[in-house]
Amino acid sequence: MRAIVLARRAVVLSTAAALVSACDDAPLTPRSQNISVDSISNSGSEARSRLHRRNSQEWIGQSHNRALDDFRKSLTNPETMSGRFCDHIIRFAASSERIPSGRPRSDSLSQIRVTASVVSLSPFCASKVSARALITSPLSTPGASLGINAVQAYDLIAQIDAAIDAASNSYELAWQLNAILDQAQSLDEFGRLLISATVSVAQNSFEYWESNYPAVAQEVAASCELQVRDSSFGDSTSPCFDNIYGAAYLKMGGAGRLDVAFDEGDGVRDGVKAIVKADAGGAFAGAFNGFLNGMALAGPVGAFDGAMLGALGGGAGASIVVAGGLAAREWCRIMHCGGKK
Repeated sequence: MRAIVLARRAVVLSTAAALVSACDDAPLTPRSQNISVDSISNSGSEARSRLHRRNSQEWIGQSHNRALDDFRKSLTNPETMSGRFCDHIIRFAASSERIPSGRPRSDSLSQIRVTASVVSLSPFCASKVSARALITSPLSTPGASLGINAVQAYDLIAQIDAAIDAASNSYELAWQLNAILDQAQSLDEFGRLLISATVSVAQNSFEYWESNYPAVAQEVAASCELQVRDSSFGDSTSPCFDNIYGAAYLKMGGAGRLDVAFDEGDGVRDGVKAIVKADAGGAFAGAFNGFLNGMALAGPVGAFDGAMLGALGGGAGASIVVAGGLAAREWCRIMHCGGKK
């Protein structure tokens, strides 16, 4: 029972930190200042390749990135960025279409509920997720022992969070995540799954957003323009116009640091890290809730399948709502909508 309490606390703390304060300053991991650029590039590339090869849950991060590509395609539909954005993303991230063939399946309602439990923690969606879709707390599993060293697992999650803060690019992140994955080998099976899934989402997410972040911002802006032209979708509850999204944006940015999120340089890195930290927190919380949900429905086998699917749905859902919310807020700031500048 103590393990369950500690693990629940870890979910709340890690996910709240990732989703609400994603860009706050955090202690940086020391890095050598006397390494050549070529050396960094070569060894970083090797570290990144090794991390992808060795991670047993690599498919989760890869599927996460495919989900992001699919979301971008949906931006041509004016309903995507409408007032139903959060509920739409929950169902999108939880859809069986996100799961590659040969991987475990879950009934759609369970996957929706687990994904909703993560997405609802985002400041962009906290007041917008349909109540019927929520799990207000992890499902209870009387008599079930998780067998997880929750304190050690939470320490590794905190290390992942710090590694994202410290990394200037995905190569540097891979160095640190390899070391974290090494430490995770001392955990039990569920603990290793938790950390491996979170590492997979964090690394794949960082690689995706460092390459695609400005382009996605432009695509979201174009979708917001559709809201202007189509009055049936462009109401005040759209993330393109809603001041709740603006307030969450400013809170995440801290002193307006993300006001330059889509310019070159530090602004882009801050924006990428905000999204990646939300992804990692979402994957961890989704895996934990998915484990408990699966245990309640189908026993140990269902628990591990649920954890993998929860990590995918939670990570993808968190990624999309934070990236979409940041991009919509930036569009609104530039367009001076709602009187906000």
